[in-house]
Order: sequence, then structure tokens, then C-alpha cells
Amino acid sequence: EDPLDISSAKINVPRDEISVIAAGVRLKNELDNLQVLMGLAPEEEFKVETNFEFSLAKPNSVEDMKYAQQNSEDFLNVELSRIKLTRELEDRDEKNSVDLSLFVRHNLENDTNENINLRGKEDTTVGVNLNWTLGNRAEIAQLQIAKNNLRENNFDYKILYNDRLQSLRSLERALNELNTSIQVQIQEIKFNEEQVELYKDRWESGKMAILEYLRSQNRLEDSRIQLINLQTNYMETLQNYLFDTGMSYAPNLTIVKKEKLTDLEEITIFK
Repeated sequence: EDPLDISSAKINVPRDEISVIAAGVRLKNELDNLQVLMGLAPEEEFKVETNFEFSLAKPNSVEDMKYAQQNSEDFLNVELSRIKLTRELEDRDEKNSVDLSLFVRHNLENDTNENINLRGKEDTTVGVNLNWTLGNRAEIAQLQIAKNNLRENNFDYKILYNDRLQSLRSLERALNELNTSIQVQIQEIKFNEEQVELYKDRWESGKMAILEYLRSQNRLEDSRIQLINLQTNYMETLQNYLFDTGMSYAPNLTIVKKEKLTDLEEITIFK
């Protein structure tokens, strides 16, 4: 064996051991933070299931947007506000005074021969039609404010719809991109595994220095770590997507649509 390669390996092994120990300490600290975040005492026993089956979801921003309109908290809040404003407008409209119309008629009798009625009638009718609105200005102003509030609520719904649809479309593209990256990374791991086996045979037959063999192993581990990072990023992106649609989060990362949060019949989907 090359003495230089053996010397380099002896130096790298302790350094890697120190990195592993430091990573273990950071992991324990993060678990303590997670327990506190969940409302548990750090000293309580806490087990984390590390074996899980990673699976890919199939998001559809068009269909999921329809579900979000009926289940997302943001949409429900705007709809509930619309119901409240509509009832307030109806109440203001009922309290506001109605228009009043008054018609006055007076008959004029022709009892002398001085004025001649060319139409041949004995008397003439004179009428006056008066229209005005009863009620003070404050009531009228409050009614107009209620109408403006309801109109503003409709604008808020449309703005929320556009922003949410844009977010879902962006997250859907990100999930599809990560999906492709994960598949490519899986292939890279496969190639690195084959390279490690090849380098192992060459090292055992004395055709390759041990340092190159160790480097191939490092590349394999790096590619596996990269896959974990991609899968973690995918899980975080999927969670944001599920949150925007108002869906629940399943352990196997499949999208599960939950029951509607409300039974209000007044809710209407804006198209």
C-alpha cells in the first residue's frame, strides 16, 4: 500500500468520527427543542420513528383550488364575513325610511258662463305629485357604508382567490421539479454504488490506491445525503401545498381530503 494513502486515511478517520459525534449532539438538542415545542418536558421519554416509506403526491392545482375554496380557513373567514355583511345590509335596508309619494287633487267647478270648457266637461281636475325620502341622513349614510363593505368583501375574495391559485400553481411546479430531481438523484446513487463495487475490486487486486476507493465511498454517501435533502425539501413543499388547500397531512405523504369544516349553506364558490 501507498504509505501516503494510509497516512491520509488515518488522519481522515478521527476527523470523521468527531463530525459524527458533533452531529449526534446537534440531533439531541434538536429533539429537546421539538419536545418543548410540542409542550413536553425535555426529560420525558420521546421516541422518533425514523423508518418511514417516502412516497410522492400527485397535486392538481385546478381541482385542489376548488377544494380550498370550501375548506381553507382564509376562504371560510372571507365567506363568513360576507354573510355577516349581507345580513347587516339587509338590516340597514329595513331600518332605512322608504320613499313617500303624495298626490293632491282638486276639482274646479264651472258655475258661470264666463269661462268656456272647450272639452265639454263641467269641472276640471288639478293634481300635484310630491315625492321625497323620509329618514335622516345618518341612516342613509350607514346604508351606503354597508353596501360599500359588502362590495369590498367581494374584492377581498377575488384577491384571495388569485393569490391562492398563484401560490398553488407555483408549489405544484416546485413539487414536480423536486420529483424529477429525486428520480435523477436515485439514479446517481445507483451509479455511485456500482462505482464503489468497481473500485473495491480494483483496490483488492492492487490496481488502485485506497484513497481513490475511499473517495468513491464518500461520493456515494454524499449522493445519499443529497437525496435525503431533496426528500426533506419535497416534504416541506408538500406541507405548504396541503396547508394552502386546507387538506390534512398523511404519514405516507399522500394527499387526504378531510371533511368540510362548515355546513353553512350560504357559502358560494366564486368563479
